[in-house]
This record gives sequence, structure tokens and C-alpha cells, in this order.
Amino acid sequence: MADIPRGTAERAMDAALELFSRKGYDATSMNDIAEAVGIRAPSLYKHFASKEALFAAVAPRVTEHYRALWQAAGDAQGRLAQVTRGPGSLAADQLEEEALAWLGPELAEGQGFRAFARRSPETLRWLWDEPLALYETLFTRLMEQQAVKRADAHVMAVEYLAPILHLVELADLDPGRCSGVETEVRRHISQFHRAFAVKERSTPPANAVRGLFRR
Repeated sequence: MADIPRGTAERAMDAALELFSRKGYDATSMNDIAEAVGIRAPSLYKHFASKEALFAAVAPRVTEHYRALWQAAGDAQGRLAQVTRGPGSLAADQLEEEALAWLGPELAEGQGFRAFARRSPETLRWLWDEPLALYETLFTRLMEQQAVKRADAHVMAVEYLAPILHLVELADLDPGRCSGVETEVRRHISQFHRAFAVKERSTPPANAVRGLFRR
């Protein structure tokens, strides 16, 4: 079966997403978008009255992208919390795997969505509020299970998440940094784990216990 050609409006939204992320909203014109689609600007205006209207039309795609991303991340965090019970049960590589599971695809595919989200107050929450709430919930559960130290869960989530998202933003500004983000994230999570994970309680030597009773 032959592929059904995608409509002009859909192709224009694809082009807008790519151009806004690469060139920036202000530097992208409707002529640029029309050229990318392979049509003339007047034809594009038949579908979108302005660049602002085209931006608004793409916004639901951003919402759909991040709703799915953070839902998957929340599910992964739930599975992590189920297997971390008690001191010494949370390993650094478990935290790394959880973070990189969503960070890897987002770095590879999400730049256009992030460019949109940073520009729109309605979608900006997807780059901070939503993931912050997820990690606050995760660390609250890990505290209850004595896997991490008792602290302010909100502040702990900020300390964990802010450096990761800052590295993503730097990679957006300078794509040459993208290849090093995963290494930096692993280093950050390793240090976070050393600071906050509760170590496994060691059993006192038998002779030390007997010594206490002799006293």
C-alpha cells in the first residue's frame, strides 16, 4: 500500500518545530518554513494566519511529548522504589539507569520540543514543575523506606534535578557538549548517591557485643 501524503499543515508544523529549535523563533520566518515545506509563503498563510498561530498549533505536540515522557519516567521510578527497601538497598547505578532512561531519548529527540516549551508559559512547566514533582515523590518514598537520608524532599529533588537539566540546556546551546552530558550526569548522580544514600548497617563483631555485656 502506498503511503498517504501528509497534509501541508502537518508538514508545516514539522518544519516549524525543526526550524524554531535550530534557528530560534525570532530568527525563523514564515518564508523559511514555507521553503522547508516546498511551498510559497502565501500558501502557508492559507493554513496559519501568522507565525504565532503556527506556534500555537504546535504547542499540543509539546504537551503530548512530555506527558508521555514523564509518565514513562514516573513508571520507572515506581519500579525503582519497589526494589529499594532498607539501608544499603539503593545503588548508584540504579539511579543512573533511571535518569538515563528518559534523558537519553530526550537529548536525541527533544530539542525542538524544549525550544517550544521554553518560550511558552503554558508548556514551560514540562521542563521543570512536572519532573520536579516526580523526583520529590520518589525521594519521599525512598526516605520512608530508609534508602536515603531524611531531609527536605523538595530540596533534595531540586539538588538532584537542577544540574541534570542545566547540562541539557548547555547541550542545546552548544551541540558539541551533547556527547559529554551522559558522563557528567553519571558523575553528578554518583556524588549525589554518596551524599544521600543510607549505607547498609554493619553488624558489630561478636566479641564486641560480648564485651558490652561483660561491662
